[in-house]
This record gives sequence, structure tokens and C-alpha cells, in this order.
Amino acid sequence: MTPQYRYYTIKSRVTCFAEALSEMLKSLDKGRVVRFTLFTSCSSNSEYMEQYVCMQSALKGLFEEKMPAWSLVAQQPLDTAFCCEVAELVGDCFAVKYHDYGVEVYGNGYREIVVGGVSGDCVNESIEEQCNAVFEKIANILEAQGASADRIVRQWNYIEAITNLEGTRQHYQLFNDARSRLYDTVSWGSGYPAATGIGASFGGVVIDLNVIITSTAKMYRLDNPLQIAAHQYSQNVLIGEASCGFVNTSTPKFERAKLVESGDNILLYISGTAAIRGEESLLGQDATMQTMVTMENINHLISVSNQDIYGVGEPREVSFQTLRVYIKNTEDYNVVERYMESEYSKYDKLFLHCDVCREELLVEIEGIATTSYV
Repeated sequence: MTPQYRYYTIKSRVTCFAEALSEMLKSLDKGRVVRFTLFTSCSSNSEYMEQYVCMQSALKGLFEEKMPAWSLVAQQPLDTAFCCEVAELVGDCFAVKYHDYGVEVYGNGYREIVVGGVSGDCVNESIEEQCNAVFEKIANILEAQGASADRIVRQWNYIEAITNLEGTRQHYQLFNDARSRLYDTVSWGSGYPAATGIGASFGGVVIDLNVIITSTAKMYRLDNPLQIAAHQYSQNVLIGEASCGFVNTSTPKFERAKLVESGDNILLYISGTAAIRGEESLLGQDATMQTMVTMENINHLISVSNQDIYGVGEPREVSFQTLRVYIKNTEDYNVVERYMESEYSKYDKLFLHCDVCREELLVEIEGIATTSYV
């Protein structure tokens, strides 16, 4: 048996950060929230840190010693002023403990840690220094909880100016190298986590993750026959991402999706997905076409037939609980939003402005799907 989470979004059109945050927090069931991710716009790392301190103070005032995992992500919402994504524990079958890093959900032989906002010093440290510091912190959290890295099932990676260079190294490649140093310490019997590596305007390097430490649930990696697994990309593709001639070392270590199966329930974490076939970006396509191809990739990935290919015990139809739509250029928002609303109107969606890990990609989409909408 595994816990059920309800994932939903809250949006505010109030333009003052503190007032918008206060408005959104009033919508929460503070006894059951396990993750709270707020998306914001800011003009500098100094402003980001001001918002961070404001958010931390507001959360402590509301939750006191029972804080959920939380993070502040500098990605501008495109359909509102501020928005947040919430994960809320459903039912009373599982208990919650609170830690500095986030929360621990446990019961019935199940134990999971929900970790939020692991970050470096975005004001004083380089991206490389932050990458190293963040993964050292994650390693320490895992060790303290008696877990190893191969128990991570979902990871969100927000990287300031993801395609920029630090010296001769791309920010995303610096991140991939630091991630690999942690991941290479264990073997990955059921595949790497689902993950998103996405840009942010400020905030340095911020990571959220879910780690299932003990469970009778079965976990499966899902990759996509339409795409080469990201961790098998050739060096030519990685060099292309950096737009320069240095030699890369580490591939992006994630699966296209991670599926957790327990009884009648399936929880499916869908990694950040774009208009890539094989390992190549589909060039010459506008934002609408890239969105269509991206959703084709996702729908094929989560299909019953693909679940069957990857050995899921009882493949089943799943429904999206949330979809995050990352858009590179603000002028593409209207056409992307129009397509998503025409085809996926009944699902909770966030539209966020941020850079994507390849220069030519205009849209990236991720999501969470389950067998039942709670």
C-alpha cells in the first residue's frame, strides 16, 4: 500500500509577492500539505533572496514546526502573477514527520521522504560550486535517513541560466557531472529517477526530490521507443547543447518516466519532455508543432502498450493530475496555451516562462498521472 497525493495548483493575480503568497496560503489544508512549490518572477538574485526570506517567514507563521517541503522557483507564470503547485496527502492511513529538509510520510511498511528547496548560495557561489554543494547536501540527507541515491523516484532540477557557460562549461553540463558523481555511487536496479532539468531566471541551483525508502510497491522505469534514453545520449548531442567545442563527460541521468504500482493504484512521474525523436531535436518547427510532438511523446510514453513493454504488472490507463508547460519565449504563450486548452482542458496546468536545456527547443512539458483523480 502506498499513500495517495492530490496535486493541484493555486494562482494569484495580486502583483505584490507578500500579498499573493498570503492569499495562496489561505487555500491550504495545513495539516496535509507535503510539498509547496511557488513560481515567481524577480529581477536579480538579491530580489530572489528577499522573496525567499519572506516565503520562509510566512510558511513558519502558518505551519509553525510542521513545515512542508517547500521551494521558490524563479520562473515567471505566464497566465497569472504568481502560482504554486501543491501536493497534499489524502486520507489518514499514513503519518507525517517533519524535518529541516521537508517531510517523511510513513506507515504500513512504507516510508518516503519529500525533500524541498535544496540549494546553494546563489549570491556568492558559482554554478559549479552550487552543483557540488547541493549534491553533497542531498547525499547527507539520504545518509541520515538510511537511504541510498537509487531510492530517488522523482527529481526536479532548477538551474539558473541553464544554457549559459561558466568558463568553457555549460551550466547544465556542470549540473550533469555533479549529479553523476552521486549517482555513480550506487547501482540502479529499477532505472534512474524521473527528472526535469529546466532553466530559471535566478536562484542558482535548486533541487526538489521524492525518495521512496521502503515499500512493497513495485517501481518501473518507462522509456519511450520514440526517443533514445537521455542517459544514453551521444557526446555529439551534448556538445550541441553547449554550442561550443568542449568535450562533455556525463549524460543526463534520468528515465523518461518512473511508475510506482501498488495494488489498484499507479502513480506515474513524467519527466520533462520535448520535441525530440531519437536523440535529435525536431528542427524547423514552431511552438505549436513542438507542443503537439511533445504531447505525442508523453501520451505514447504513458500508454498501456508502453507500460506493458516495460513489464508493469497490470498496465492501466492513467489520467494527468498536473501538467507543467515550460515555454522559452513569452510570445509563444498564446499559441501553446490555445493548443493545450483545446486538447487537455480538464487537467490542471501551469504555464511558466523559462529557458530549456537545448537552444532550439521552445517548449518542455512534464506531469504527474495516476489511475484515479483524487
